[in-house]
Amino acid sequence: MTIDPFGIFNAAATAAKTLRDTALKIGGKIDQEARNELNGQIGDLLDRMQAMREAYSALLDRYSAIEKRNAELDRENAELRAFEADAKNYSLQQLGPDAFAYVSNAAGQPQQPAPCYCARCFGDKKKSLLQFEKAELHAHILACHVCGSRVRKTVDDGDAVIFDRRPRGMW
Repeated sequence: MTIDPFGIFNAAATAAKTLRDTALKIGGKIDQEARNELNGQIGDLLDRMQAMREAYSALLDRYSAIEKRNAELDRENAELRAFEADAKNYSLQQLGPDAFAYVSNAAGQPQQPAPCYCARCFGDKKKSLLQFEKAELHAHILACHVCGSRVRKTVDDGDAVIFDRRPRGMW
C-alpha cells in the first residue's frame, strides 16, 4: 500500500481550515483573545505544513536525480563489463619501431588485414579504429581520430622497383 504524503498534507490543511472556520462560527462563546490565539496557532500549523510540502517536493526532486544518476552508472558499468569481456579478444602488437596497437587475436588471414585499435584509447576503455592517413616508403601512417595519435605501421610492399627516368642513349 502506497501512502500519498501530499494527500495527508492536504487533509491536514483542510482539517486546520475547518477548525479555524468552526472557531470563527462559535463567535461569542469564545472570547476574542482565545480566538486570536487559536487563529495564530492554526496559521502557524498551515505555514509548517506548507514548509513540509516544499521540503517533501525537494526530496522527491533529489531522489529523482539520484535515480537518474544511478541508471547512468548502471549503463556505464554494463558498457565497461562488455568492453572488458571483448578486450580479451585483442592483444597489443608491435606494428613497427615504437608503434603499437591492439589487434584481434582471431585475425591472421593474409588476404584481410586485421583492423588495428589505438593503444591509448584502448587503455581508456574505448575501441577507436586506427585509420589510414598516408603512405610512406615501406610504411603506412595510421591515425586515431579520437585522441589524435599517429602510428607508423611497417608494410612489406614486395621488392622495390626503381625507375630510371634518364633518357637512353645520352651517355
